[in-house]
Amino acid sequence: MEEVVEQQCIRILPHKLVLQKKEPALQWLIGSPFLSPLTIVSTLRCIHHLSPPESLSPDFTKEAEELRTLLLKGFYIIGALVVGNFNVQEHASNAIDAARRLSQLLSHGEKTEKQIFIGAAADINSTDIHFFVSQSENGTSLDSVSSVMYENNPEKYIWERGCLLRCELPISIPLYFPLDSPSDVEKTYIHATESVISKLRDSQVVYIVEPVYKNSTEDPCPVILRGSQMDFQINLSKFRHLDDGSQNVDDMSLPCANFCLKSKTESSTFSSQNADIIHVSVLLNSSAKSQKSIAPVVKYFPAMDKTSLLVVDLKAEVLCYAAKFLPLTYAVSALIIPGLVDQLNSMKNAILPNLVKQLPQLVPYHFCPPGFFHPITVIYELTYGETEMKQGIVLSARATDHLTSSSELFMSYNPSVGNERICIADRSFASVAGKDHISPFDGLILHDTLHVPKITYNLFSVSKITKDLKCKEIFSPNSTLFQDLKSGMTIGTARHDRGLYFLSEEASFKDNHQTGFMSLNFSVSENDFM
Repeated sequence: MEEVVEQQCIRILPHKLVLQKKEPALQWLIGSPFLSPLTIVSTLRCIHHLSPPESLSPDFTKEAEELRTLLLKGFYIIGALVVGNFNVQEHASNAIDAARRLSQLLSHGEKTEKQIFIGAAADINSTDIHFFVSQSENGTSLDSVSSVMYENNPEKYIWERGCLLRCELPISIPLYFPLDSPSDVEKTYIHATESVISKLRDSQVVYIVEPVYKNSTEDPCPVILRGSQMDFQINLSKFRHLDDGSQNVDDMSLPCANFCLKSKTESSTFSSQNADIIHVSVLLNSSAKSQKSIAPVVKYFPAMDKTSLLVVDLKAEVLCYAAKFLPLTYAVSALIIPGLVDQLNSMKNAILPNLVKQLPQLVPYHFCPPGFFHPITVIYELTYGETEMKQGIVLSARATDHLTSSSELFMSYNPSVGNERICIADRSFASVAGKDHISPFDGLILHDTLHVPKITYNLFSVSKITKDLKCKEIFSPNSTLFQDLKSGMTIGTARHDRGLYFLSEEASFKDNHQTGFMSLNFSVSENDFM
């Protein structure tokens, strides 16, 4: 056993570090270059294993592909934890080796600064966790760490120091391919995607940075950053200890804190839902000064064979975590652009197998799983879908009121006075027995809902939902999404099946819909779009 490392302390933010006891497991330990090197922000269980699964040997290629999408830029692998019942130090050494190998794949093989990795070994039959650290390349030199601190206020620790950057990039890629050679479209699509990715680092690209929350006339003006200003070789860990005194006034060094709220106090609620969010827009500036006057030239290239047109519509949407005093230039070049590149590559890999069969509809969305203090990103395939309808609730784009046939949903009840009636879908009239607030799901309250015993389904109004929950709904032929207006996070999704739109996930609401991931059981009739 190696000697204890002096003045080293592992700071643990998750309340529960071992996700599943009494079973062999491998978990990744997540940290951030903007926090102290031995701070564990969250932990993820290894998803992809080589056969047999109990061997705890990761499929590193698949695992890296998964984590490139899942983990926000600004978080990275700092170690691993093995749950087992064998030699503790051997487990810790294997954990560090696995974490180092995965980290190299996530960095696309690029050489990075020497990093300290954490290796943790948990006894399968007890709650004991042993921590080791290593900075050597092969992980053979292990130092035991006995000083471990659990953070009392982990959300404040993360969000007092950091903020979120969000970037949305809609892309349409038209693909022409010969009818007698449909396989050519795959090569064309790969080449087109690579061209889009290369444009993100072009010197003519312009990035506009502005705050999401705008409260007064004192809000900072948007900042324009040009592709020629980007630094793609920057080491983010050098900004770990920045503070207010590190700020400069020029756009190159303007920190993210310039767009963060200045009014937060000790009584403020720190969480990912209340985090400062900075919006980044991408524009391609193709104009340039010329010494002579020129006119646009149109060239015509006739197709030699019969061709077909396929248009791939994508919407990349990335969230990144950044220190508040990280200069905006580095935030865009080291977080936003790599995030867009990884997401576009992930979408490309998902689309290619079914490019000419059934084009997948991919939508990124961000949410905080239970036990997490920061969001993760999932690319959702809208053409898949469970088709359960547990609550029998119909969501109507035309309805102006919430309607329910069930008196059991009402939290309070006011009987109708007089003969109040409404016209329903079959053009007949139905009596309104009463109205007030209902709670169809735990934590969700809908106000001024009408009790109409005659109707078959419970009918909720889209306009009232988006107004009351401060969200927007995005419809498409095969899906519908609810997005929080402030954070941009998806708080509900629905899938199309047999003429209806379903959302079939377990309800998970808190008192305020903005503090939890919204999941409902809605169905939407496709007739509402006719």
